[in-house]
Amino acid sequence: MNEFGYISIQTKNVDKTADFYIDNFGFEKVKRYEIEENQEKTILQFIKLENTLFEIFSISNSEEGENGPFAMIGIYVDDIEKKIKELKEKNVEIIDETPWKGSEEGQLIAGIRGINKEQIMLVQGKFPL
Repeated sequence: MNEFGYISIQTKNVDKTADFYIDNFGFEKVKRYEIEENQEKTILQFIKLENTLFEIFSISNSEEGENGPFAMIGIYVDDIEKKIKELKEKNVEIIDETPWKGSEEGQLIAGIRGINKEQIMLVQGKFPL
C-alpha cells in the first residue's frame, strides 16, 4: 500500500508547537512519546487533521535552522481571507496579506509564519491529485 504517512518537523518546544496547530487549524492530539537514549531525550507528539498525521519532535542539545525546521507546509482552508484576519488578530506573522492565485485551477494562496519560523501556505481550493 502506498499512501502518505505523516509530516514531521523539529522544534525546541513540542507543546507550544502542537498548541499552535491545534488552536489555529483544528488539529487534534493523537499520541506522545518520550524516548531517552545515550543521554539524549527525544519528545515526539503526533497530532492529526482529518487523515493526515503530523509529527512534532524535539531532540535535546539540537540546533534549529535559520529558516525554521522545514521549508513549508500547506494547509487547506475554506475561507482564506477570514483565516488571515483571524490569524492576524492572534498576532500570527502574515507573509501575504493579499492571497495570490496558485495555479490554473484557481487556488488562492497566502503565506504565514509558524512559531518556529516555518512557512505555512494557506490554500483555498484543493490541488488536483
